[in-house]
Amino acid sequence: MDEITKDEIALVIKEMDKLTTSNIEIFFVGSIASIIGYDTSKQTNDADTYNSITTHAVELWNKACEITGVDLKISQTSVFLPPDLFEDRYQLSNISTKKINAYYMEKHDFSISKLARGLDKDFNDIQALHAKSPLDLNILIDIFFDEFLFTVATGRKENHIISLKAVIERVWGEGKLKSVENLIDHRYLSKK
Repeated sequence: MDEITKDEIALVIKEMDKLTTSNIEIFFVGSIASIIGYDTSKQTNDADTYNSITTHAVELWNKACEITGVDLKISQTSVFLPPDLFEDRYQLSNISTKKINAYYMEKHDFSISKLARGLDKDFNDIQALHAKSPLDLNILIDIFFDEFLFTVATGRKENHIISLKAVIERVWGEGKLKSVENLIDHRYLSKK
């Protein structure tokens, strides 16, 4: 499996645009959102969407992949825990087409959806995004507490706090984590 780049995804979307007569909106999540929105790259063979996509759109995507030689399957994601208001912050990609609108997640929403799962590869995705388009730690913490932890997060809240701290340490370093750890603990305990 090769790394997928924004240029390859753009080829597929532009080919879809040539093949279709109707307007199509695709809301990407996960790695593909990071790739088209922030020019990261990753080894993946799937393009996850938030919205249900029509059979027609899937057929167009598959045909476009066949024509362009890009090996990337598209489907609606089955595991996805984004912040509450993430849809309000979706951004239209700059991939120029007439009939296809490809949207991607705002970077802090992307990061929270990744830390929700808490896998090492998800933390690596957050680091790669931050390297290309630095995250604002205050915004990340605010969205985490205001729109995620007590509204959509499943399972033990403490595990999500641990994941948040792990991401902060990996992205900003141990010193930054120590400087915000009391704030995080206070915000958690004040709402618990």
